Amino acid sequence: MAPLWSLGSPTQWVLEYDWRLNKSLLHITCPQVTSIFPWCLVLLKARIDGQARWWHGCVLGAPLDNDVSGRLGVVTGASGGIGSACARALAQEGCDLGLHYHSNPDSAAKLASELRAKHPAQTFTLHRADLSNREETQSLISSVLQAHAERHRLISIIVLNAGLARRIRDVADISLQDWEDVIQVNCTSPFILLKSCLDDAGGKMRTACWGRVVLIGSISSKGGGINGCHYAASKGALCSMGLNLARVLAPDNITVNCISPALIGDTGMVPAVQPPRPHGDPTSFCDPPRNRTGESGTLQLADIGTQLASTIPLGRLGHPSEVANVVVMLAKTGYMTGQEIVLVGACTDIHLMIIEPEGPPKLDQMSQNSRLYRAIILAPNRA
Repeated sequence: MAPLWSLGSPTQWVLEYDWRLNKSLLHITCPQVTSIFPWCLVLLKARIDGQARWWHGCVLGAPLDNDVSGRLGVVTGASGGIGSACARALAQEGCDLGLHYHSNPDSAAKLASELRAKHPAQTFTLHRADLSNREETQSLISSVLQAHAERHRLISIIVLNAGLARRIRDVADISLQDWEDVIQVNCTSPFILLKSCLDDAGGKMRTACWGRVVLIGSISSKGGGINGCHYAASKGALCSMGLNLARVLAPDNITVNCISPALIGDTGMVPAVQPPRPHGDPTSFCDPPRNRTGESGTLQLADIGTQLASTIPLGRLGHPSEVANVVVMLAKTGYMTGQEIVLVGACTDIHLMIIEPEGPPKLDQMSQNSRLYRAIILAPNRA
């Protein structure tokens, strides 16, 4: 970095140009200054190359700020299992939230009512948007800011959880429209929403020099999965985008991380463990029954959820609240960025298996894939 301008002792102000980031950074290294400015945002107007621009930098030695209480967050896909769990966890930490949903207004309204009853001092708003529609996607952030205008000027946290999964295993059956729809919802819409959060006309994360971005990916980005190449490609692109943005946005004190879960129960993505257990009962959830057998001594096919759980070293499916716990940890840990956290219950090998309507599970037979019910089994390494 080349110094563009500086002021000597006792207060050292140095404006440097970082050619790697294509921006200027203002560094302040005076203890007296850091005591005057409790937060690290410093703005100055500089004229470089004949153009007036706003430049910002962080005060070196400024205190940490990992407190999320009172900040405004956005959760996309909040009506689903993982999204609603993330909303509950962030609300518990004191966040105001914009809750996005698309096709499940009843669940979204129920979630909002629950949060308002539990946290009356906080604000929770609902926002419907079809993320396959670019116009609706582009207006989502402005809609959240408008709804929270009395208390907030910017968005500090965004959990990009909404996704589209069309289970089409054979590439021959995937139409161009299927490809474009999944890529739009799973990859393009997070890009649009994130840009809106960073923009000075939108969420103002860069202006505030504070932000937490959490991308909800999938194990399919590593192992292919059962939802087809279009889904795997979209989640792989999402995580790769996050790793790149983590480096680009780090100087702005904005962290970007990805969570890639697998076999999370209570989401509709995998068969449930039977019989239905009380919601929120960790004991019954963590100890799925394993003694229901048919005449052959094998697990009954009605217990597909139990069959799946038995292949995981932990002996159970994951729970949405466990994904939400990681989201909160990432929101409250400003030093962690550029990470992909995989939640798979200690599974090491990923095997695609399919389950026929009758009979035990068996390995994938591509000629039969259109007639079979598919499910991912993440089997431990038994070698």
